[in-house]
Amino acid sequence: MNEQQERLLSFAEHDLIDKESIRRAALHTNSARKGTAWTRVLLPIAACLIVLCSVVLTIPTARAEIFKWFGFRSPAEYLATDPEQRTQVPVLDELILPSVKDPSDSECVIAEAPNASETHNRLLFVTDEAIWQQIAEAFAVDIGETLYDGEYLYVSVALHGLTALPDMTRYTGASITQTRVPTEMLPEYFERGLVPKEYADGMMTLWDDSAGEYSLRLADGFELYLDDAELLYDPEVIAFTQELYECYGEILYTDAIREEIGEKVIAWLNGRTVHGVIKYLASGGYGYINGEQRSIRNLGQYLTEHADENGILTGTLLYRTRIPRSDPEQILLEAEIGTLRVDMLAYNRIPKQKIVAGTDAVLGSQTVIMSRSEWVETPNGTLVGAVTNYELDLNGVSLHPFGDLSLDGLGIRDLSVLLKMPKEWTAEQCSDFLQSLLFYTEVNGTRYGTEYRYSSISGNTCTLTLRVPNMPFDVIDTLETFSVVPYHMYRTAMCIEGETGETTVPLPLNEQVIEPETGENVFYAGATLKLEDGMLTFSKQP
Repeated sequence: MNEQQERLLSFAEHDLIDKESIRRAALHTNSARKGTAWTRVLLPIAACLIVLCSVVLTIPTARAEIFKWFGFRSPAEYLATDPEQRTQVPVLDELILPSVKDPSDSECVIAEAPNASETHNRLLFVTDEAIWQQIAEAFAVDIGETLYDGEYLYVSVALHGLTALPDMTRYTGASITQTRVPTEMLPEYFERGLVPKEYADGMMTLWDDSAGEYSLRLADGFELYLDDAELLYDPEVIAFTQELYECYGEILYTDAIREEIGEKVIAWLNGRTVHGVIKYLASGGYGYINGEQRSIRNLGQYLTEHADENGILTGTLLYRTRIPRSDPEQILLEAEIGTLRVDMLAYNRIPKQKIVAGTDAVLGSQTVIMSRSEWVETPNGTLVGAVTNYELDLNGVSLHPFGDLSLDGLGIRDLSVLLKMPKEWTAEQCSDFLQSLLFYTEVNGTRYGTEYRYSSISGNTCTLTLRVPNMPFDVIDTLETFSVVPYHMYRTAMCIEGETGETTVPLPLNEQVIEPETGENVFYAGATLKLEDGMLTFSKQP
C-alpha cells in the first residue's frame, strides 16, 4: 500500500465513519457496481467530504489493498475468488453448493453431486444488430457456486469472451453496446437531475447502458429478476479499469474516446474469462408469472417452500440484455444459462450464538447542532433554498437493546435497539436527530461502519435495527465482545450549485441562509464528526 492510499484509508477508517459511504463501499451496491467514480459521466459530481470514504474504496488499487489488508468482507467477494486459491471461511463453505467442475462432462459430475448446478447455454433470441450478433456467436456463461445466507441469494458466474462486453462497458465508459438516449427523452434527464444542466446544450452525448440481467425461473413459472453480475471483485477487471483510468483520467468522455475505449475492451476480452457474482435480496417481495407481477409477503420463505425435502431450490437461470429506458423495453439478447440449485436450509443449520445486552446508552446532557434544509415558498410564489442550524440538548435521549440478539457467524446483523427521545421534542426535532445520528462498531480498537434503519416514530420513541455489513470474516470468527457507539454529524456548510459555479454558504446558529433556487441538488460541502459519550456494549454468553 503506497503512502497516499495509506493516508486516505486512515482518514476514511478513523475520521469519516459515514454509514452510507462505508455501506456502499463494503457491499458494492448499485452506485458502486455501475463503475468507478471516474466513469459515471451521467451523474453530477459533488465535492463533498462526506463521500470521500466511498471515493477511496472505489479506486481499484486502493480497494484491492483494503481487501487484502482486512480479509474477506462479503459472500460476493468470497464466491468471486478461485476456490483453489482463497483463504477458507468455514461458515461460508457450509452455505455453498458447488458448481459443475467440468461443464463438458456435466452428466458424470451431476451423477456424483446431484445438488450441483448445471451449465447448458441455449440462445433464445438475438437482435440483428451486428455487435449483438457477435456477442451471440461467442455467448458462453458458466454457473459457479451458489449461496443463501438468510437474506441474499448469491450466484457466481464466469463470462467468456465477448459475453462480458455489455457489463464491461458499464465499468469502463465505452459505448459499444450502449444506445443513444432519444432526443425527445433528454428534457426528462435534465429535469430529474440525472445530468448537470450545463450539458443540456447537446455538447455531450447521453447513453442508455445495456448490461446483462439475470433471472431465476422456478418450476411453477415464477420468475425473479436477479439484476446484473458484479464484476468489481475480479482482480483482472480491477487491473484493467485502473489502466484505463491512468490513460484517460477523470474526464467526461467524448464519443471518440468512448469508441476508442470500446476497441480496447473488445481486444482485452478476446479469449478471456471474466468472473462475476449475482447478488439478490431474497427478502424482496415480488416476482413475475407470465409477465404479470406477483407480490409475495415473505419471498425467502416462499423460495424455501418451493425447495425439495433436502432444502434444494431448483430453477432455470436466464440471461437478457435490454435497453432499460425504451418504451416498450427492447430485448437485445436472451439465453438460458442452465439449471441453478441453491441450498435454502443451509443457513438454518449454522449455529447461532446468543448475545446478552450489557448496558443501555444514555447520551446525557450535551448540546449538539442540528441542521435542516428545505425549499421555502416566498410570498410572491417563488421557491428559495432555506437552511437552518439550531442547538439541541440531548438530555433524555437513551438507547435500549431488546429482543433475541445473536451472532450467526456471518456478522453482526439486526440488532434491535429502542430509541427514546424527550417528550418535549417536536416531530421536526426528532426527525432531524435521526437524520444526523450515526453509529460505528468498535472491536479491539478497530472501528467498523454500522448502518441502521428505523421504524416510524410513536410518542417520540422508535425502533432502530443496526447491522455491521463490512466486518471481515476473520474478525467475526474471533469476536468475543464489541461496542456499538452512537455519534453525531455536525453540518457546518452547504454547497449550492448555480449557473456561476459553486457557492459554499456557512450555516450560522438560529438563522436562515436564503439563496435563490438553482434547480440543482443541494450538497453539503463539509462536515465534522463528534463522538458521543454514550456507548452500547454487548457480550456473548459463555
